[in-house]
Amino acid sequence: MSRRLPDRGELLAASCAAAAGFLLAAGVLLGWPWLVPAILVGAASAAAVLFALMTLRRSIRGALRRELRRVRKDARRSRQLARRLARTSRTKLRAADAANDVRYRRLRTATDAAAQRVRRASAEDAAQLAAFVQLLDLAGVREALPRSRGYPASPDALLELVALIRERRPALYVDFGAGLSTVIAASTVRLIGSDTRVVGVEHDPQFAARTQELVDRHGLTDLVELRLAPLVPVAGGPEHRWYDPAVLADLHGVELAFVDGPPGHLERDARAPVREFLTPRLAERAIVVLDDTGRDAESRLAESWAEDLRATRLHRPAAEKGLAILEFCSSSE
Repeated sequence: MSRRLPDRGELLAASCAAAAGFLLAAGVLLGWPWLVPAILVGAASAAAVLFALMTLRRSIRGALRRELRRVRKDARRSRQLARRLARTSRTKLRAADAANDVRYRRLRTATDAAAQRVRRASAEDAAQLAAFVQLLDLAGVREALPRSRGYPASPDALLELVALIRERRPALYVDFGAGLSTVIAASTVRLIGSDTRVVGVEHDPQFAARTQELVDRHGLTDLVELRLAPLVPVAGGPEHRWYDPAVLADLHGVELAFVDGPPGHLERDARAPVREFLTPRLAERAIVVLDDTGRDAESRLAESWAEDLRATRLHRPAAEKGLAILEFCSSSE
């Protein structure tokens, strides 16, 4: 049941009833002579009571109105705050969704790229393993080999080298950057019974010693000439260094050369001097195999060398790190 404040009529009736009761009580107690003064006093008392009650009523009503306005204002503020929160939440949710979409797309792209790299690496590993198995058979390797790939030539490049040795049976084979390729070449020469002279050239004394140990372990000591030739400045500027020409002065009539050194990280265009050094020492019909032509410097070297008048063919077989095979003939052909 709802409550309300009494209106003026109700207050007046209550005041009159209170005055009549007071007058009746005064007449009974004091007697009729005191009736008129009692009536005046009762009327004044009733008026005072009525005034007090009406003042209290106005105060209460004013307080209630103020409280109601405050409540309504708070309600409006609450609704406005709720709307702002809802808008902010929707905005943040849309921004979060957009950010999540961007992150998802980036993650998906990175995942797809990683999966593609893994598939390519797996396919490349399988191809290199197949080439390595063929290499062991075609080169007649009898002992364990160090790992290939990385700094050493990859199995597919070595397989091309073995095929050239078996086909051409060169009189002089020179390996610039001796190591695994030197052992593979000498093993192939031993297997096919060729009289090929195998010369390995290395600039690093420690690596040369390890290569000599590998050659000895494979029983190839009598087939391999391992020469330690430090890198020295050569024509073309102080930034160019090449294997010491004094150590290689007797090498003429080279029919097959495998260029896998010096290491490309030593200096810019580290293998560029090979063209000036090797071209006058090539036999009339010679082949030069350049490894690592997947790098710009070695690729440029192959292209520029192929422009030589004696270069009749530039072949780029598929290889993990890039390979270029240049075939040369005499100028009269």
